This record gives sequence, C-alpha cells and structure tokens, in this order.
Amino acid sequence: MKGQIRVVKTREGMVPAECAALLQEALGSSCEWVLFWDEGLGELPWELLEVLTGRAGDVWHGGLRLGMGGLPELLDFVSPCWMLHRDPPAEIEASSWRLSLRCALVRRELLEDVGGVDGRYRTLAGAGLDLGYRCLCAGAMMRHVPELAGAEAPERVRLALEDEARWVAKARGRKWLGYGLGRAVMTGYCGPLKAWRAWRGTERAGRVRFGGWRTGRDAGGRLADGSVTVLIPTVDRYPYLRTVLRQLAEQTVAPMEVVVVDQTDLSRRQRDWHAAGGLRLRVIEQEEAGQCTSRNAGLRASLGEWILFLDDDDEVDRDLVERFLRVAGETGADVVCGVAEEAGAGVLPEWFRLRRMSDVFPTNAGMVRREALERSGLFDLAYNRGARADGDLGMRLYLSGARMVLDPELRVLHHHAPQGGLRKHKARKATYAASRASLWVRHLPERTELYLRGRYFSERQCREALWMSVLGTLAGRGSLWRRAVKAAVGAAQMPHTLCVVRKRDEEARRMLERFPRIECFERTGVAECEGSGC
Repeated sequence: MKGQIRVVKTREGMVPAECAALLQEALGSSCEWVLFWDEGLGELPWELLEVLTGRAGDVWHGGLRLGMGGLPELLDFVSPCWMLHRDPPAEIEASSWRLSLRCALVRRELLEDVGGVDGRYRTLAGAGLDLGYRCLCAGAMMRHVPELAGAEAPERVRLALEDEARWVAKARGRKWLGYGLGRAVMTGYCGPLKAWRAWRGTERAGRVRFGGWRTGRDAGGRLADGSVTVLIPTVDRYPYLRTVLRQLAEQTVAPMEVVVVDQTDLSRRQRDWHAAGGLRLRVIEQEEAGQCTSRNAGLRASLGEWILFLDDDDEVDRDLVERFLRVAGETGADVVCGVAEEAGAGVLPEWFRLRRMSDVFPTNAGMVRREALERSGLFDLAYNRGARADGDLGMRLYLSGARMVLDPELRVLHHHAPQGGLRKHKARKATYAASRASLWVRHLPERTELYLRGRYFSERQCREALWMSVLGTLAGRGSLWRRAVKAAVGAAQMPHTLCVVRKRDEEARRMLERFPRIECFERTGVAECEGSGC
C-alpha cells in the first residue's frame, strides 16, 4: 500500500510555489495517491490511509480539524448562505471542500486533471482552499476525516486578503469580487487601500472550470443494497398522480412500496386510484394539508431502507429507481439527489449538469438512506406551509456527516401543476428566473427562507444575503434599455421592497423563538428531539 502513495512533505510557512514544485515531482511517479503531509502532525497513519484508499472517494483531508473552517471570509459577501459555506463539526467525518495542504490524501489522476497546486497564492492555506474548490468543481468526492489530522485542534487559520481575493476571482469572477470587496469596505472588514491592492492582484486570475472528473468509475456499476420506499404527498392533483403511479409500476427495479399521503379536501377526495396495478400502494389520508406533516407521516409508515422522495406532478423514466440505486452503489452515498427539469424552464445551469458533492436536497427527486434520517431527524414543522423544507432537511443531513451526491443523469420532469402543493398555502411566489425576465416581478426571500438562514448562518452572512436579495430587484436580463427600465422600476419599488423584507425578517426572527420542531426518526418509531433540533 505504501508504494501506491507518494508523500509531499509540507510545513507551516511553506510558500505554495515550493509545494507546487514538489507536487510536480510526485506526479511523475507511478503512484495512485499523493499525500500532502506536515511532519509536525507526527507519524504517518498508515493503517488509516490503507482504510481510506479502499473506500469510495477521491480526496480525504483534515482541513476543518486544522482550522480551515469558514474560509475565505470574503465569501460571506459573495455567496453568504451557500450550503457548503456552512461547515460540519470538525470532530466528525463529513463532506467538505476546505482542504488543508498540511494533511490531504488526493488521487494522482485528479491532481493532474485539475492542474495541481496554484503557486501564485501567498499562503499554503490559500492554495489548499483553491485546490479543494477546484476538485469540488471537477466533480470529486471529498471527505474531511478528523482522525487523519490527529487529536490537536489548532486555532482558525487567518488568510491574507490577497489570497481571499484570488480565490473569489477564480471561483466567482472579478465582477463578483468587485462587489464583495465593495461590501467588505462598507462594513469595515477591510480598508479601501487594501481592497484596491487585492483587486489589482487578481488581474490574471483564471476562472475555475467545471467537470472533467468522473467518480465511481471503478465501482462496476453495482446497485446499492436495500429496499426502496417511494414517498409522494398529494393535494388536488389526481390526474398527475395517476401518471406517476403508472410509471412507478413499470420500473425496471420495482420499489418495495409506494406511500401516498393524500391531503385533498374531503369534498374533492377521490379513491378510485387506490388500486393502482403492479404496485404495493399504501395510502395515508390526512385531514389538514401540510408538506412537513404529510412527509413525516409517510416516513413514519415507511418500511424501506431507502426513501425516494417524489412530487405528485413528477414524471419519471422507467429505470429511475434502478439508476438511483446504481449511483448510491458507485459512490457510497447516503443521499442521492437528482435534477427536476421544470417544464418550459430551458437549459439547466452548468453547476447542475455535473455529478458532484451535492449542495441541494430536492424532495421531488431525492433518495435518502434511512440511517441518515435517523441522524438528522425528520422535517421541521416550521416549514409546514412554507418553502425551503427540503433545504433545511438537506442542511441537517449534510451537517450530520451524510455523504450527499448529485447526479444530473437522475432526471424527473416536474410540471409545476397550477393547483395543489404549496400553492394551496399561497407559498409559491415569484421565482428568480421570473424576476429576471419580467420588468415588474420581484424575487424576495420568504419568511421561511429567512428562518432557514437564521438557523444555520451568521448575522453577517444573513445580512449580506438580504442585501443581495434587495439589490437583485434592480437586475434584469435582455437588451441594455430593458435592463435600464428594470433598474428604474426596481428603484421606484424600493420603499415597498424594503418594507416587505423588513416585515418578513421580523417574522422569521419570531419563528426562531418558537421553532425548530423536529421529530427524531428511529427504527422503533418517532420521538421528539430535545433542545433546538437534530
């Protein structure tokens, strides 16, 4: 096993250019893995390394244990509430891109694919963050393993502003870097002269590219073990529901059961679909509609080792269940996320056309191992009649250490039916795409989205996300004159926009005093979680 690993020795204070040169020597060898190792951490943990190289994954590191959490801070002004900007506890194994070059095990082929270490950074910490993010964008599966770094937990690393700026320029582009540095100056994070110098230092920083690395290539395409429960809540959508049930009955790998939670008003409730042929169908009738209470009821009734979440207005291919299980088997994932193609929405963004560590959890195209739900808990009732229940559960799954993978090949067609679902609670408002396409539509965060941010992100991150939402009402797409008109309309609406945002923010803060209400999911049933939630 030692012959498969080439060690690149690093140390505190090493300049990235020296590390990059040492790596080039290592890449010339026939090794399978490269280990970046600071001898100050002690003896090499060969037994642990042997275990890690035998598991599904591309990068294993001790970055969070070595003080890399929350870096670069300038990201707070650019992507403040991105799920992967919130770190899991440093004491557990979890997915994380915040790599430290003092302690990281990386596949040699991956290092060649992403271009190795960028020697233009001033610090080894900055170069490590850059390498970790490029691996993430390539599609690599990365895990933080605290035991790899040992028991010592040093203080948080401090980055030079120049390194933070280079990272943002490469990850988000210089336009967003300019905005981020402007906000950093306005809030006192840095002075204008330092910001200007940092900006000038990124003139030749290239953008990070997406894709290029395919994980699970040597796994043989085996299916993950375990039975599958398909869970579908429904409200006033029987024609759509019949379609998806028929498609589930024709699956190449049959689900163990399909659990449907029907919340349609009694006066309109139908039961002629209960005898859907070819399915083990279990129907739960719920008197009061609620997306969280309905899904929690379905989860309590479920028997499968895997739970596949679908919406009642989805359409699926006949091999969808098989492909979900195959991705789980290839990657060792606890959570497998697909992509919902919205009818008439156009081409998916580049980030959603890449198999990668997931930063989303869609409840209309997501599959979760039951054991992962036992660690994270069920849906928070705060979102029962509001948006972002899936984002909250996804965040808790991620923070509990679940391995989450998104695969764009796992596609469902989502119709966005004109009635039923969250529209019953008037929780479906303007989308981001609609706000950019229309002169009048504004995309403002709902109170449940603000509640989600308050649960998991810092005051500064929540504040910056609000600023971005407000300023976003001035932005449009199309010709120059159209964008100018959109900005003028947004400016005229600004007093009302600020009033709406302030009101929703106050409601979200009140929600934080009453919630979360999260039930624990246990094999013997469901119990109330103590404290602030799972």
